[in-house]
Amino acid sequence: MLAVRDLNAWYGQSHVLHGVSLEMKAGEVISLIGRNGAGKTSTLKSIMGVLRKKQGLIELDGKEIGKLPSNTIARRGISFVPEERAIFSTLTVRENLELPPVLRPGGWSLEKIYETFPILKTRGAHSGAKLSGGEQQILAIVRVLRAGPRLLLLDEPSEGLAPVMVQLVGRILRQLKIEGMSIILVEQNLRFALTVADRHYLMVDGKTVEMLTTDAVRSREKELLNFLSV
Repeated sequence: MLAVRDLNAWYGQSHVLHGVSLEMKAGEVISLIGRNGAGKTSTLKSIMGVLRKKQGLIELDGKEIGKLPSNTIARRGISFVPEERAIFSTLTVRENLELPPVLRPGGWSLEKIYETFPILKTRGAHSGAKLSGGEQQILAIVRVLRAGPRLLLLDEPSEGLAPVMVQLVGRILRQLKIEGMSIILVEQNLRFALTVADRHYLMVDGKTVEMLTTDAVRSREKELLNFLSV
C-alpha cells in the first residue's frame, strides 16, 4: 500500500531524515519507535506533504505522491493527526466534527460517530478547550475519519493521557484495525505500541535502522525500553 524509499528531508538547512525506508500492506498497523528527535514526526509530515523540502520516493498504491501538496494527498486517502491534536478549541465538539469535509466514500457520518463514541454526543455542546486531554485526542482521531481515509498517520496519541484514556485510545485503534484501517503510529510508549501495531521500525538519528515484529520487540523489551528512556 505504502512504500517509502531513501527519504531525506530538511527543515531549512537542517538535514533531519537520512535515507528513511519503510513499507506497509493495506490493513496493517506499523509503529515508528525511537528517542525524541529521531525523525519519527518528520517522517509522518513528509508522507503527508506537510514537510516539503525532501528527496526520495513515497508511493501510495504504486503511485508517487512525494511531490503532491497535502490537500491532494488527503484526497488520495491519507489523514494526519498531529501530536498537538489541532482541534479548534473555541468551537464546540459538534462544530469540530461538522467542519471537515467528506473527501472519499466511507467517510464517517455524525450518526456513526455518535453511535460509536457516545461521549462525543454527550459533550457535543462543549467547546474543545473544555475537554480533557483524552477527550481531545478521541475527537482529533474521530474527526479525521469524516474524510474517509484509508491510512491514518498518528503522532503520539497516548502522550500526556491518564492510563484509563490510554486504554480507551488503544481500544479505538484496535477496532479501526479490525475494520481494515491502515495506521502508522509514532509512539514513545513502547508498551502501548505493542498492543496495537503488527511491526515496528526503530529510528535512530533520522534513519530507520531496524524492522522488528511484535514478538521480536517483546523478546528485547528491556533493552529497547532502556534505549528509549535515555
